[in-house]
Amino acid sequence: MNKSAYIITTPLQYINATNIPDQSPKECFLIKGFKNSETFYNEIKKANVFWERIHYFQNKSEALGYIINNKKSYQKLFLDSDFGIRITFSFFQLRSLIIYTYEEGYGSYRPIRKKDNFKDIIGRFVYSQLGCKNWIGGNRFTKGIYLYYPNVFRSLIEKNKKELFSFNLPFSVHLNRLPELSFFSEQIKPELFSGKRVLVYLTSWTINPKISAVLNEYPDYLKILKPHPHLKSKDVEGYKFDIVYDNSIPAEILIPKILHVAKKIVIVHENSSALIYLNSDQITAINISNSTIGNHQYNTIMKQFKQHNETFQLTSSIGS
Repeated sequence: MNKSAYIITTPLQYINATNIPDQSPKECFLIKGFKNSETFYNEIKKANVFWERIHYFQNKSEALGYIINNKKSYQKLFLDSDFGIRITFSFFQLRSLIIYTYEEGYGSYRPIRKKDNFKDIIGRFVYSQLGCKNWIGGNRFTKGIYLYYPNVFRSLIEKNKKELFSFNLPFSVHLNRLPELSFFSEQIKPELFSGKRVLVYLTSWTINPKISAVLNEYPDYLKILKPHPHLKSKDVEGYKFDIVYDNSIPAEILIPKILHVAKKIVIVHENSSALIYLNSDQITAINISNSTIGNHQYNTIMKQFKQHNETFQLTSSIGS
């Protein structure tokens, strides 16, 4: 059959997966990897006009196992990452399918960094011997990559030979066309930060102790914590925030709501992908990441995004 299977592990992935130009019947494989994922699954079913069928699995391995067992039903597979030896063996069993990756933040635009311990060195060697490259979309079984900024990817991953495809719509436009995301929007009360100076901390997988000093530098700001989807609730104890949002709410939904009504906004982050999609002069960004190599990669990529957006705006202005 000509159906497409979409594996989705975060709300951001859901946004991007539903923005792929694909005329085939589509099935969603939502993974229980974030808080309130079951509620989101029910919201998708309630508002569904996109999917022929919606599945809910405990993890990505189970979803891939189902697709492998029913591979005659599918022609295409879309997922956020094709990196790793284990998933390569799954792809070998799915080599009759056309496999694509789709963007999930700035990690889709950079080589994957691994530690230099013995296990990772051997892993990288084996992965390369399987004919795979060290970036998302570099798996030997992957046909192409869906991105918002294909030209940026080309400039950063010069050795890539896979096909690059664009999404249907700009991120911010598509974001506002998904009624199932109202589940997240309804948890945000704009009146709480209307007319105020607001500081938002977008965490990584853990709380960075540096945030305490930053909070002290902004005593008259309303302080909001937006935890990473995989951050455990107990890890936020001991830090003083005025508002702590559910970690399932995408920052890409929360921050525009704040921007619309706040007097000023400061975003503290650790190489956050959210800032790729939030191109605004109103935002003051403070990066507190401890990773020197990661910071260099992030700054290089963000510089490319900025140049791309400036070129796009200039071209649009000339053409108008």
